[in-house]
Amino acid sequence: AQAGVRVADAPNHQVYTMLTWQPDSDWTFNAVATRAFGRARAEGDSRDKIDDYSTVDFVAYNDNLIPNLQTSIVIKNALDRENFEPSASVSSLPGDYPLEGRSVRIELTYSLN
Repeated sequence: AQAGVRVADAPNHQVYTMLTWQPDSDWTFNAVATRAFGRARAEGDSRDKIDDYSTVDFVAYNDNLIPNLQTSIVIKNALDRENFEPSASVSSLPGDYPLEGRSVRIELTYSLN
C-alpha cells in the first residue's frame, strides 16, 4: 500500500487495554476493553459507513481448585453492545458480520504435567 492510502475495512486506530488483579496466588481477575475506530469501506462500496465499536470482557481464573486443572469464568461483551466487522462486499453479504453478544462461559483446561 502507498503511504497515506487507507486499507478498506481495517480500523485506522485500535486500542486494547487490560487490567489484571491477583489477590492471591490462586486467583487472577482480568478486565479487558477493546475499541476499534476509523474504518472506511472500499471505494465503490455504497453501504452505510462502518460503525466504531467497543467491547468490555471479564475473566476470572484459578489454577488450584483441582490439581492440574485451570478453571475460568469468562464474560465476553459484558455491556452487550451490538458490534459488527465489515464483510468483503455487498455481493458476498449484504450486511456485515455480527460479533458475539454478551456471553458467559466456564472453561476448564487440564494439564497432563
